Amino acid sequence: MATVPLGFRLLPGVSNNSTRDTRYKIFILVFTFFVYTSYHCSRKPISIVKNELHKNCTVLGINDTSCDWKPFDHANFKELLGSLDYAYLFAYAIGMFLSGHIAERMNLRYFLTAGMISSGVMTIAFGLGYFWGIHSFAYYIVVQVYYNICII
Repeated sequence: MATVPLGFRLLPGVSNNSTRDTRYKIFILVFTFFVYTSYHCSRKPISIVKNELHKNCTVLGINDTSCDWKPFDHANFKELLGSLDYAYLFAYAIGMFLSGHIAERMNLRYFLTAGMISSGVMTIAFGLGYFWGIHSFAYYIVVQVYYNICII
């Protein structure tokens, strides 16, 4: 007969004798861990999509910028992408300061729930810029700023 792994023996609630309350607590712990991991994985979507906003067209056999996403198809694309990073970091710094004061005066469950949901919505809004055909640099700046205020 195989022995039960150490991790299962240490966790109360995996055995058949565990109470319903203990199983719920373990579920909430694991669920919260995965939700918070997903929350942190979505913190910098711009670093993931930078290569799609300005592609190296010569790799595709094209010598112009027709494969780039407007407004990042001009010679100043590095400045524009840098501006997105700057907007991200500036909003993050301001948001960190403000969120500490807000979180101290608010129920943390509501604070984290609102932050996770709104950061998910803003991550989706950033990606939907492609599907909606939005080529406005201001749209991406506003989404980045609001996103960083939400993730705090």
